[in-house]
Amino acid sequence: MRVLTETEAYEEERFPETSRMKRRLRETEEGREDMGSVIEEIRAEGIAEGKLETLVRLVRDGLVSVQDAATSVGVDADEIRRALAAEG
Repeated sequence: MRVLTETEAYEEERFPETSRMKRRLRETEEGREDMGSVIEEIRAEGIAEGKLETLVRLVRDGLVSVQDAATSVGVDADEIRRALAAEG
């Protein structure tokens, strides 16, 4: 990440392709849109993972059924069971 945020993170002469890509992402509208899309995708994945983790905890604590948890996040009940098994 430093390569994208800090100018001095590397030598531009040694890494011309990285420099070109960095300039595109930081200095063009298309690059900023691409970066925004990636950030939004990561954010959405994080939200979904957080919901799943929360519901798995509620199932583990006996507050919500596996089926209700699965329905709530739009996954198969087996996915909830796998997440429970992964917790140990």
